[in-house]
Amino acid sequence: LSFITIAPLLSPIMTNFNTLGWFQLGYSPLNTGDLDPSLQDPVFYNKIRNYTFANNIKEDAASSNNSTTHLKTSPFCLSSEYLIAAAPFSGPIAVTLNQRKFLHANKRIRQSQKVIRTYTCAGRELARCEWPLKGEILADWAFDFKERLVCVMRDATIILYSIFLKELNRITALKHLLDDESVLMCKVFRRGLLILSKTTQLTLKMRIVTNLTSEHPNVVECADMNAVLSHYIDRSDATTTGATTATSGVESSSPSGIVNIEDMDDSLNYPVEIIMHGSTASSSQSQPASASGPSSSHQSNDHDIDIIIGLPNFPSLLVVNTKSCVDMTLTNGPFRFIKLRPGNDVIACYSERHNLWVIKSDFTDNETEFATHSQRIPTQVEWCGIHSVALYWSPEALDQKKLSLLLLIGPTRDYIKLLFDGPIHIVPEVDGLRILSEDACEFLYRIPEPISRVFKAGSLDPAAILYEANENYENMDPSAIRNMRRLGHRLKEAVQTCILAAGYEYDQLLQNRLLQSASLGKSFPKCKDFEHDQFYQMIKRLRILNALRDSRVGIPLTFEQLDALSPQTLVDRLTNRFEHWLAFEVCKFLGLNDRSVLMHWAQAKVCAKPPDGDSTTGEANDDLSADDKQILLAIKSKIEDRGDIPFAQIAMTAHKVGKQTMAQKLLELEDAPGEKVSVLLTMGHSEDAFHNAIKSGMTDLIYMVLIQMIKSWPRSKLLATVLENDTSRRLLETHAIRIKDYALLEDLYVAQEHTHDEGCVYVRQACNMVYRESLLDSTTNDTIEEQVVHLKNAGRRFRLNSKGVQHLSDGDATRKQMELLRRQQTMDQIVNSKIFFGKSISESIYNALLIGTDELIKMAQEMIDDFAVNPKRCCWIKVRALAEAGRWEQLKQYATESTEKEGYPPIGFRPFAEECIKYGNLDDAREYTSKVYAPFSRVRLFVQMEDFGEAINHAFEAKSVEMLNFIYKSVIDPDIRKLVGERIDMLS
Repeated sequence: LSFITIAPLLSPIMTNFNTLGWFQLGYSPLNTGDLDPSLQDPVFYNKIRNYTFANNIKEDAASSNNSTTHLKTSPFCLSSEYLIAAAPFSGPIAVTLNQRKFLHANKRIRQSQKVIRTYTCAGRELARCEWPLKGEILADWAFDFKERLVCVMRDATIILYSIFLKELNRITALKHLLDDESVLMCKVFRRGLLILSKTTQLTLKMRIVTNLTSEHPNVVECADMNAVLSHYIDRSDATTTGATTATSGVESSSPSGIVNIEDMDDSLNYPVEIIMHGSTASSSQSQPASASGPSSSHQSNDHDIDIIIGLPNFPSLLVVNTKSCVDMTLTNGPFRFIKLRPGNDVIACYSERHNLWVIKSDFTDNETEFATHSQRIPTQVEWCGIHSVALYWSPEALDQKKLSLLLLIGPTRDYIKLLFDGPIHIVPEVDGLRILSEDACEFLYRIPEPISRVFKAGSLDPAAILYEANENYENMDPSAIRNMRRLGHRLKEAVQTCILAAGYEYDQLLQNRLLQSASLGKSFPKCKDFEHDQFYQMIKRLRILNALRDSRVGIPLTFEQLDALSPQTLVDRLTNRFEHWLAFEVCKFLGLNDRSVLMHWAQAKVCAKPPDGDSTTGEANDDLSADDKQILLAIKSKIEDRGDIPFAQIAMTAHKVGKQTMAQKLLELEDAPGEKVSVLLTMGHSEDAFHNAIKSGMTDLIYMVLIQMIKSWPRSKLLATVLENDTSRRLLETHAIRIKDYALLEDLYVAQEHTHDEGCVYVRQACNMVYRESLLDSTTNDTIEEQVVHLKNAGRRFRLNSKGVQHLSDGDATRKQMELLRRQQTMDQIVNSKIFFGKSISESIYNALLIGTDELIKMAQEMIDDFAVNPKRCCWIKVRALAEAGRWEQLKQYATESTEKEGYPPIGFRPFAEECIKYGNLDDAREYTSKVYAPFSRVRLFVQMEDFGEAINHAFEAKSVEMLNFIYKSVIDPDIRKLVGERIDMLS
């Protein structure tokens, strides 16, 4: 990588500036954007040449030591046979062949012509690549706010390129969305893409596509336009010639046409502009955002997008967003161009009647109208800053061989014609117009107020006097001091003006003189309170601007553009162009964080290939080549002491380009275990990742590595490695249990000789089979036998483990489980249904009693006896089952037998009463309630039966205010509540 140094303040970069080349364009205030023509201050414009392409090409040829190089005078062609895309803020330029024009002319396109090239503003080629899709034609392309080239094909395929034409993303998802539709127009804007299409039902659809870096971008459909167009067609016959617009008062002189959707195709003109509301002015956009826009009647929330679009034969404009579509009811269209002024507050519209119409973007105020008196449609219409509009006619549009015309129109209808010898391409900027010709890059701009105040002919401004005094001072003229003293209290103003004028100035010699004038002025006592930091900050900015304007960098930013772009965005753009040293110096100059610059530099160094003659890379022998050792040493020296730049990301880049040894060396310098382990796993070094994760002690990292090891390692190697550490062993055990990997779990316990845990694995397998089979319709004998085998294996391991300790309770439990499975299988065969299998003992007894056949009742009683079911549990089961089955006599008989046998049922009479109440047998419930011993329980049961009289009597007899309060809260009837209240009062 070759780096350049920041140009010193006096280095001759811009040597062809002519301060006498100003030309006047009407009258207007110099210090505001007001378009009021009543203020008669002259406005001056100037056109300077930033770069001459032929000189740069000769420098490139000389630096390449190739004397036989054929020198061209232009890096690219600007004829109509080529498409140009230029990024704002002096960004890159992309050029490709206009294949559509070749196809229309039936010309054959050579394969060598099917390329895309990118250049700097200085005409130096950045990259080239072949046309990405054979047979597909470009619908639109432009650079987005991050200087990525967005190419949209006619089939809605979107390809995203870097400025070096590296493909970043390819989106084909929109092709399926637009299968039954014809794409009429695509428009790339700084945050996404706008698509206008026609359906087979002859309706128009507009969609906004954002998040172009994803394979599946966000697609939002705009409001329906067809209802508005239908209304226009209905009223088109009633529209008369000469009607005035509702807002501007401009008269129409042409008959209104008919919007015929059927005849629309992608060859017609669809002028469109996009207003983004509510977002702060992005530093990388071509103009600052503004809150102004279409009126509130159709404006949506602050973060919405308003689209101003014109259609063929449509005399008005539509303002469309995601919620509404509004016809602005204009009559001076149709329009061929719509251009939004920087600031989003004014739009310039060029109509098919060859009139330029300037109006507020909310369509509330007509600014001006200019008739070109030409019958030729311009090739381009763009704003030149915020004060004038430029119309450009190419030689083809003028039917000329080489001559082209640029018409600059001011706010007071003053204009200037600029002729060019050959085609050009104009690029709007926030403060002017960049002009690309085949031999130069020029900039047309309005002379800023500080420059005008100093250099305007006959100027008596304090800054002009100070500048002249400085020249006299350098010539040892005594009048210099006299003129300085004459300024008096205006000296401070003169100093500030000279400093600002130096910032706006392009010529470095004049920059130096202006700063010397300011330095002389601020040394006088009248400026003792002057803030000297303004002076030093301007010097810093000028050094940055002069370095950027060097032809080796090719970013001729102006003072205003640097302010609008923001320093951080400038650093990002320099980094993306691999101008790392310059980006680093800018960060140091302006006090910015240089982390991203160093990271990008290190990754670029790692990706750098060795020279062609060096074939000994050393990677095959696990040793670094000499070049890689130098790269590693350079990265280490720059980054090792920083602490905020992860070596893991640089190592990942080395891994991606096939430099595995360098990646390992870089990872050795990484301190963050998470980053290090993640990269090691990606590289396939699981064992190193495991040891680093163990060393870190972070369970999340260990678990992440274990998952990868389980997938890729042999089982024996996995267990041998994992058992070295207790944390990894427990994590592996937990993972195997969670995913029910019983084979892994068994191998883990066998390796540790944990026979009891191994037996638990067999139990888990048997239980899992029981659960799985319970979900099926039938259970086979083979399934039962397989489960019994698992339980037998578990029982054998429970009886005696490796340490000689017996687990009799666990062995007995497995034996009982085997017996239960066999009995449940028999009971299912009796009822010919899967009712018992997989259930617990209590559920099996309950279901048997519920069905109530003699055979099942007998088997249930055997289960009670053999499995020693608790008497209370057994009583609960019988009461619930008999009550649900409605066998009330058997329930009475069981209650009587329990009373005669033990004097009282094991669970008391309350459950008997509750079950009777639950199934509506209130008579038996009252009988059981009378036998309940606890008074409060009897009261509760009477309340459940809604027998409030008995409840009140029992509570009153028990003299319990608490019971009466319970009854009071449970009753809604006011009469009963009154009675309860009286009893409470009596007891109180």
